[in-house]
Amino acid sequence: MPNVSISTLVDRSMNLLNRGFEGLLKPVLNRAIPADPRHRLWFQAAAIVTVSLSIALAGNGRSSLWDRDEPRFACAVREMRSRGDWITPTFNGEPRYNKPILIYWLMRASTSIAGESPFGVRLVSSLAGTGTCLLIWVLGRRLLGPEGGLLAAFIHATAPIAVVEAKLATADALLALLIVGCQFCLWELSRRPSRKIAILFWSLAALATLDKGPVGPLIVAAAAVASWILGGSRTAIKNLYPKIGIPLFILIVAPWLIAIGIVSRGEFFRVAVAEQFFGRIARGVEKHEGFPGYYAAVSIIAYFPWSAILPAALVAVWSKRRVRPEAPYLLGWVIGPWVLLEIPRTKIVHYYLSAYPAIAMIAVWLIVDSAANLVDLRRRPLGRLSIGLLGGVGIGLAVVIVAAGFVFPDPLKIPCILMGMIVLVGVVSATVRFQSGRGFAAAWGLVLSWGLVTAIAGGWAIPAAEPFRTSRSIAERLAEWSKREKLDRVLGSYQEPGIIYELGEPTRLVRGRDEWIDLMREHKPVVAPLLPLEMSVLRREPSLALDVLETTRIFNFTRAQSDIIQFVRVSRVDQTASGKPETRRR
Repeated sequence: MPNVSISTLVDRSMNLLNRGFEGLLKPVLNRAIPADPRHRLWFQAAAIVTVSLSIALAGNGRSSLWDRDEPRFACAVREMRSRGDWITPTFNGEPRYNKPILIYWLMRASTSIAGESPFGVRLVSSLAGTGTCLLIWVLGRRLLGPEGGLLAAFIHATAPIAVVEAKLATADALLALLIVGCQFCLWELSRRPSRKIAILFWSLAALATLDKGPVGPLIVAAAAVASWILGGSRTAIKNLYPKIGIPLFILIVAPWLIAIGIVSRGEFFRVAVAEQFFGRIARGVEKHEGFPGYYAAVSIIAYFPWSAILPAALVAVWSKRRVRPEAPYLLGWVIGPWVLLEIPRTKIVHYYLSAYPAIAMIAVWLIVDSAANLVDLRRRPLGRLSIGLLGGVGIGLAVVIVAAGFVFPDPLKIPCILMGMIVLVGVVSATVRFQSGRGFAAAWGLVLSWGLVTAIAGGWAIPAAEPFRTSRSIAERLAEWSKREKLDRVLGSYQEPGIIYELGEPTRLVRGRDEWIDLMREHKPVVAPLLPLEMSVLRREPSLALDVLETTRIFNFTRAQSDIIQFVRVSRVDQTASGKPETRRR
């Protein structure tokens, strides 16, 4: 067999794919895309909605909620509906003052339409993620031209972190949509004064506050200040019509804040402001304490492959910040939120979600500019670094995904191996194309490969992992033992919110030996799933009797560790079903 280099094989494969595209797909697309520019806009919008929403919704109804945040939001919506309450969100019967009210209202509406299910509570985020892609398209057309705007929208629609957040029943995808809407308004106001757009800006900022507190307006302000420092126009700020906007903002936000303040007797503000807002600045909440430069580091994977292009793209945009008004606007959108979010000690990757659309547009900026000037990526400043990151990180990621297929249980093997191979082919082909000056072809190839990967992950791999998810299986076994033993169920130290959601009603939570003793003094025997450490502590308490009903081993995806769970009948030593003293099972 003659010796053939890898690059030759790749080039031949890509030539074959290109001939197939030219001969088969391109004629079909040419017939499908309308010739009339107005109809073409509708076609592009429909294509963005179809792709983005399909990926976001894929598998949502066949996978249970992911601990820990999704069950908290879903339980709060279910409990509010059961009480007919529109003011106070609760989780497991206790007030949940972590977040304002907007996301609960919208999830309540979505579950009324799509059902009280994982699909129903996730629908808001999926629609918000799709709306964000449409906004990127509209804004991108203004900044990058028609093809650039379309490419930026599809980049975000298939980017890993954007897809993940569009599939999660949390407040973050909605917040990103509202912030991107504010950014769009600022760009339009920098071009011309408009009272209607200013009213829209203040309305979106108010809704962002009702969704996740002051962090939304702060992110928008950080982006605006950074853009101004980098040479951007101050016109947008002058055109905000604050005399109209500020009263409108207060009118939207104040009614619920006043209501929750009265109902909670001020407790909401203590929790939301003192504990959640300032607490996240001063300390890491729920072990989410990040290191300096956290967002730059995690974005390499979270927004890959476009994060690889970012070094060269940032240099290209930076060089034009004095002559192109969109340059400081996009740079400020990336840098301002990054600087702001580096201040708190609590760092989570989705905090930066609203800045990723700017990264998509900056990446497209580089591609458009390279095509216009007939310069391949290697000849750009830091271009070789970007190509190296694209190839190196991409190949490493492909190897990890394929290796995971051999480690994970059988139902996950095929989808993982398939995803890894698609990543490998997509990255290698894009690297070759970028080096040969075919930037648009490389970018659309990456969009296609990442679209396939995210669709397979959401529609196949994640539902295939459902039998190995812990919360649903534990809740089912706990409910079964509770019914069989005719005992109330209690959760000990293993208090995953997903278990409470799957049980379908508030459940008594007990933590520590003293709380168990107090519970048994006032309560008949209960059944509970216990971890080994908790079992060893309770066994040393002479007043408690433990009867192990079942022992099982689980893998906790949330904590990425294996656990042993024992379903235990807990009682006082003088409590038995027959009235006789019970012997503790050791």
